Amino acid sequence: MNQDHSSKVQFSPDDLALFSAASHDRNPLHLSAEYARKTSFGQQVVFGILGAFGCLGRVEPRLNCTLSRFSLEFRHPVFLGIEYEVTTAEHSPGTISAKLCDGSKVLIKADFTLAQNNSVAPTSGALPEAEAPLQIPADPDDTEFTEGTIARGKYWPDQTAMAELLHRFGIDEHAFGKLQLSALLWSSYLIGMEQPGLRALFSKLSLAFENTHEYQADRLSYEARVISLNAFGSLRSELQLFSGARSVAKGESRAFVIPKSRVQSVSELASLVPQSEQLKGKVALVVGASRGLGAMLSAALVLQGCTVVVNFNRSESEARSLQVNLKEAPGRVALEKGDAADVNWCEQLAERISRQYGRLDFLICNACPALLPLNIEPKTAERINSYVRNAFALVSVPLSVFSKLLAETSGWSVVISSIAVETSPKEWPHYVAVKCALEGFLRVVAIQYPRANYLLVRPSRLQTDLVKGPSNVPFGIAKAMPPEVAAAKIVERLQGATTGTVEVFRV
Repeated sequence: MNQDHSSKVQFSPDDLALFSAASHDRNPLHLSAEYARKTSFGQQVVFGILGAFGCLGRVEPRLNCTLSRFSLEFRHPVFLGIEYEVTTAEHSPGTISAKLCDGSKVLIKADFTLAQNNSVAPTSGALPEAEAPLQIPADPDDTEFTEGTIARGKYWPDQTAMAELLHRFGIDEHAFGKLQLSALLWSSYLIGMEQPGLRALFSKLSLAFENTHEYQADRLSYEARVISLNAFGSLRSELQLFSGARSVAKGESRAFVIPKSRVQSVSELASLVPQSEQLKGKVALVVGASRGLGAMLSAALVLQGCTVVVNFNRSESEARSLQVNLKEAPGRVALEKGDAADVNWCEQLAERISRQYGRLDFLICNACPALLPLNIEPKTAERINSYVRNAFALVSVPLSVFSKLLAETSGWSVVISSIAVETSPKEWPHYVAVKCALEGFLRVVAIQYPRANYLLVRPSRLQTDLVKGPSNVPFGIAKAMPPEVAAAKIVERLQGATTGTVEVFRV
């Protein structure tokens, strides 16, 4: 009874598209690579319920039984193209526990209870007239999630896509129940499209089924009532599903509501940076400049009269918006799209900067890949190494190419490190490793190019997309510093005296 069984599963973009078609959940965190890249995850996230389907497909069906209840916990995000392990174990008669794991880390935990099937086959027929499900996810303000707020509607999954999805994951509709499987799809639609909608991260679901003999195929209506939204952004709702006038399932859901992206203010920044003529006419290159701290550092320098070469790789719309917002500033913005980890591209950029401006006074290395927690174990070793390689190159290559130009002007090399080098957060070994390596690298650069100046910036917590989700604890967003404030402090330091050494600057 307690014997564990395990198997492998991974998810593809086609799986996401198929699940979306079946469930009508069109949340862009799962479907849009461009949207997801700008979140704290940096990539598309697998639908939580799709992960649960991956677990359910490993559960052995029982003769004359269907699902009578299930409980799901979505503890960590699941991503495309990674081979995960699903383990199952029966801990009591009819109750099977399934876990979707990345090495030793449990990402999804599911408990399925199977009970004797006393229902008759569901009746079928033409679908009832009803409003179509939402095509675009709702994005209400958090203030709208007050206790007692109710979402109501009618729902049915796409039958063709649902059948294909079940086949893909080896799930027998008759063994687990059409109603129960439809309810799983509905819960994804509810969370991803309505309550809370666009900024949702599914965290928990429990449903118990009743009156299943009353269920008519493809005819479901629902009611979701908000119980609470706590200070940590966890939205708790009471759920009920109906077939006709009869209740067929009751339960509860929880979802994390991701905070809305904070609008960074150039006007606020202008009030924070002391005005000075000292930087007027200087030339700066900011690597990773289109969003967050990089954007605010670029803006602060332009407000001081600098010409700032704004480097970005993919966030072109944000870079152009920054340029438009600074068109009346004393300095100017020059956009340069390219991969700062590419030596050839950096050398070509160095040639253009020398030809157009004749100097480089500041190099600010701010770019860093999206940060996700990882345990240190064989399963994650290559991902840790890959992260370190990619993140290190985004700083080491620009330093290797531009240090000669900076030495000619006694300019500044500024590397954005992190307070993590001092605190060593448990689940960020890759991040701690790369920041420590970059600090050591900069110290050697300073020995080889002694005529320049060097600033290692160790921010504590910043209000950026890097720390804007539950998976980013221990950084978190509580008491985090706005990027404008950090940028103002850094630029104020750059207005001060040079040292000719590597200075650690905490903000």
